Formats: sequence, structure tokens, C-alpha cells
Amino acid sequence: MEAMDVQVGEVWAYYPDDYRPNASRVEILEIVPRPKKDRYLIRFEDGREREVARTRLKCRWEDARAYEEKLAAEELIRNQAPDSRLSGSIRRVFRLVPREVATLEHSGQVVIHDTARLAARTGLPMDVLLAACGQVAEGSSLRVSALGGQRIAMALCVAHPAEALQIARGRDSYADHYDDERPGYFSPRRDYRWYADEEAPAGEIIRSWCGALPTSRAEAAAAAEAECHRLWLLAHRLVNELSKHALPLAENLRKDLVNNQISADDVRAA
Repeated sequence: MEAMDVQVGEVWAYYPDDYRPNASRVEILEIVPRPKKDRYLIRFEDGREREVARTRLKCRWEDARAYEEKLAAEELIRNQAPDSRLSGSIRRVFRLVPREVATLEHSGQVVIHDTARLAARTGLPMDVLLAACGQVAEGSSLRVSALGGQRIAMALCVAHPAEALQIARGRDSYADHYDDERPGYFSPRRDYRWYADEEAPAGEIIRSWCGALPTSRAEAAAAAEAECHRLWLLAHRLVNELSKHALPLAENLRKDLVNNQISADDVRAA
């Protein structure tokens, strides 16, 4: 069945390897049967003849330019790799895009299913938004590079700053799981490290894309101090309630709260 798509007398593009777009115009002289896969006797324009595998005949000669343009686009997509520092922010912002409009893949590449709706959502024409970005058609969809995904996320923040900032603020009150799609309980310490290393920086990037000023050190310190005070009061309430049922345990916890407080002097000494 493989030989049916290549017929004797047709002119095809022959590629000696898969790494360089250096096609030769060849004529199919004969289909040579083989036990596993047929081979093809071809003739080059200079008269040379050679027996080759089907994998070396990529397309008909008139389609060679389109084939090589597709190869170049795929290479550009691979070269425009995602920036790991931005991947978390991009993933969060893409919650503003319905899945039937565009899908963000784990590679950072984006498959656009409805360019018109995405253009309306971002407020920019796709040819402007994705200029110089690697893109290749996949059926009725369009695959774009990670750079294109970053540009889409930034445009969404500009077009919908309130919604994007809500995402950034919402992640500040982090929950007991890494991702909305992968729920599961983690210890408070592990969850906080995830928040500090991943969630908080991602939120700051989203804020900057929305045109908001980044959180200053003074603001962060004031927020941390207020949160510590809130947790201190909450801990005392819990200890007082516990003392009604397990007084020795409550007293031990009360001593631990007082004696093991972390102060600026403790941090400086460390």
C-alpha cells in the first residue's frame, strides 16, 4: 500500500537527510518490491540513478517549498524555547482563555483552535501579536512557539488587568495544593516553600504585565508583620481552647509559642 502514493513517472523532492532542506528534483523510474518496504529507483536531473527508501521522498516537487517552510517553522518553534522563570505566570494567565479557544501545553507551546476568538480576547490581530514567532498549521488549528505563548499571556494582562490581577492576588492566599487541577494535601512547610519559590514570583510577574507596580520590600515586610500578628492571635485562641480539654499539652504549646519566637536578632545571628 505504501507504493500507491508514489507513482512511476512522477517528479518528487528527494532529501538525503532530515537535517538540511537541500532537496533534489528526481523522477520516479521504478518501484522496487522488497519483503518489508518497497524501494524506489529515481533519476536526478544530471542523469544519475539511485535506489532509495520511501522516507527520502518527502513530497512532490511542486510542494517542496511549502514542505521546507514547514520545516523552518518547526525549527523556529523548537528554538523559541520557554523561559522557565515565566512559565508559571503564563500558565496562570491562560486561565483567562477557554480551552476551546487555545490550549497551553507543558512544553510552553500553544495550540490555537479559534484565532478569531483569541484575537478578540487579547485585543490584537494574530499577525501582529505573533509576528516573528514560530507557527505551523495543524489541521484546523495553529501551533505557536513558547515565545508566542508568552506574548499571548502579556496581551491578556493588558486587555484584562482586573481579571489577571485577581489571579495574582488569589494565589497569595495559597491553598493546600500545587495546582487547581492536581489537588492533594502537603505539609504546611512544603506548601509554603512552593508558595515562596513559585507562586509569589509568578504573581509579581503578572502584576508587572498588568502595569502594576511590583511589591516593595517595605510592603512585603509590613504584610509579613501583619500576618505574623494575625497568626499569633489565632495560635493563642487555639491554645486557650485546647486548655479546656488537654491542659498539659496546651501549657507546653503556650511555652513553645513564647520561648521559640523568631525575632530580628535571631535572623541576624543565623
